[in-house]
Amino acid sequence: MAEQGNTTAEPSLAAFEQALRTRVQQGDALACYQIVEHFERKAFAPNQLEAQNRINLLQEASNKGIGAASLLLGQWYLTGHYVPKNPAQAILFFEHAANVCKESYGFYRLAEMFQMGVEVKAQPEKGLDYLKKAVAMYNPDAMFTYANQLLKHDADKALQLLKENYKRHQHSQSLVLMNDAQQLNQDKVLQFLIAHAGQDALISALLAARYVQQQQFEQALPLADFAAKQHHPVGCYVRALLEFEREGGDAEVGHQFMLQAAQSGHIEAAYRVGLTLLTQAQQQTDQAIEANLLQHALQFVAQAAQAGFAPAQFTLGQCWLQGVGVEQNQQEGMAWIERAAQQGHIDAMFTLALNLPMEHAQHVPLLQAAAQAGHHKAMICMGIYCQNHAQPERAIEWFEHAKARGDMRAHYMLGMAYLEGTGVAADSKQAVELFNAAGEAGDMDAYFALYQAYRDGKGVRKNKKSQAKYLKLAQDGKHPEALKVAE
Repeated sequence: MAEQGNTTAEPSLAAFEQALRTRVQQGDALACYQIVEHFERKAFAPNQLEAQNRINLLQEASNKGIGAASLLLGQWYLTGHYVPKNPAQAILFFEHAANVCKESYGFYRLAEMFQMGVEVKAQPEKGLDYLKKAVAMYNPDAMFTYANQLLKHDADKALQLLKENYKRHQHSQSLVLMNDAQQLNQDKVLQFLIAHAGQDALISALLAARYVQQQQFEQALPLADFAAKQHHPVGCYVRALLEFEREGGDAEVGHQFMLQAAQSGHIEAAYRVGLTLLTQAQQQTDQAIEANLLQHALQFVAQAAQAGFAPAQFTLGQCWLQGVGVEQNQQEGMAWIERAAQQGHIDAMFTLALNLPMEHAQHVPLLQAAAQAGHHKAMICMGIYCQNHAQPERAIEWFEHAKARGDMRAHYMLGMAYLEGTGVAADSKQAVELFNAAGEAGDMDAYFALYQAYRDGKGVRKNKKSQAKYLKLAQDGKHPEALKVAE
């Protein structure tokens, strides 16, 4: 059957290409562009002669008013594809596309060039003028970009642009931005969503998600059902959340909707499905079933990671580092973790820092960034760094931040600081209280410190029974100093 399908497809493709060539020979301008675009998708030109032929065809199409040809030529001159890189020539083609061919993307490309300084000196005002011209032609990307820029100083106008862009072009990014941007009047956004819910799958899904966040499950269910029946990935995702979060929800039904959302391209759903399968794999005793689950889990996690979802990139990196479902590969693992770190994923920043040499220029900045973002282990590391670099008061601040987040190791580190009077006034009684808190969490260093406190009578009365108790706890935990003590 497969062979028959291939033999059917080949003559069909050949007939399509021959029809294009015939139209080109007849002087059809659109065909001149289409044939170049078709063969570019297949492969780059194999030689200079074919490259020049493609350039000539585009120029002919451009001269006859095909805006897409002018845009493609402009892009080639901007990147140096088949032609010497020439931003000035690219500008001419983009302007021709916009002014002569009435192609709004000509103005939008010019806006990108001058606002972002792409191959030209950045001129924000000039870029903004081009952007407004593209907006006036109702270019969807320009309308979205301009609305984004207006959020800070003219939220009402931004909202109107986003609404219009969704109504005209079904521009989903505009609707998502409208739903998420706190600069916008969210009461007006809610009115818009309610007015169009039940008619539009994405609007229904976003409104349902709002109701789920507010625990208004009865209002959310019919909207999520409608969106899911339209096979909209966001609708399926929200429908899954409903089953997981409402009282009496069916977790199995939720997993099915989550899988449907993932298979439809919903990135966070793909990640969640991957995590579920990883958990199921860890619970298996049958190696064949475990391997199958791991294979599918990594497919979903990789799908989300490749789409740029930072938590998935971190998880995929950990799988490579630990050899979970794949052959262990340190380089591949750290590459994914670095991608997540670049997006501000705090666990990734911490992991990347720990895998860099201490003298590496990014080691401390990454630790500090993770600590400032709330990673309590990074806070401990920063405290130790400050202690080692004659900043005892700053070290205490980091340990206090970590302690406030429930980190028991921070209790021990603060205990040692109070015991030794490093960065704070010495207070052995306070030190013992902190050691007790850390010891209750099973910290071996804290056990040994308590043994010493009861042995020496620092912060507590000497007590041989308590002394022996904490020494044994430390020795049972293989504390190296405790193991040297013979009592």
